[in-house]
Amino acid sequence: RVAKGMVLEMRAIREATPDPVIVSVDPFFNIQLERYGSLARYLPRGSEDEATQKEVTNAASVFPSSLAYGKIKGQHPMVRFLTEQGVTARDLEWFERHSALPDILGTNFYPDIGVYSKEGDFTRKGAVPLAQAVREATGYVIKALRNAQGYFNLPVYLTETSAGLTTEAKVAYINALYDMVRDFRKENFPLVGINWWR
Repeated sequence: RVAKGMVLEMRAIREATPDPVIVSVDPFFNIQLERYGSLARYLPRGSEDEATQKEVTNAASVFPSSLAYGKIKGQHPMVRFLTEQGVTARDLEWFERHSALPDILGTNFYPDIGVYSKEGDFTRKGAVPLAQAVREATGYVIKALRNAQGYFNLPVYLTETSAGLTTEAKVAYINALYDMVRDFRKENFPLVGINWWR
């Protein structure tokens, strides 16, 4: 129902507004599902090869967007999982005909929460040299943005991020984001913006 609402919402916005730019935010892309508990244990596992399992994990990590945006169709391995959960063939056929993409994919990524929650923050509470810690933290952000962009083939927007418990760590992370943007621009990677959110 949520995926269908997303599709119908985009359709209504495009019908009512001249030249809209729709940004859809998928906050958990590329974060290990096990960190958030319940879903991972229900996903199909076991006999699938590694590529199939990656396909399932990617689709699940951004569900229901993966369904609304047309990534789950035909013989996609998530089809079996969805039908086991009560999604009908008729529902899936509706998405085959009506799935739609937003204009920009927003991705939220907080290194302190998504990667370093057990260590306190990306510096491991100062246990790791700041230059090393910020390189590692930014590396996770870069990977998440590349994966999101590659999966949906859309421009991406880092709609929420922040990191660091001290002013020094926050400034180091902001500077690393600046360097990331500069490097992305050199390679024409379609990052359209960043929001610091704290």
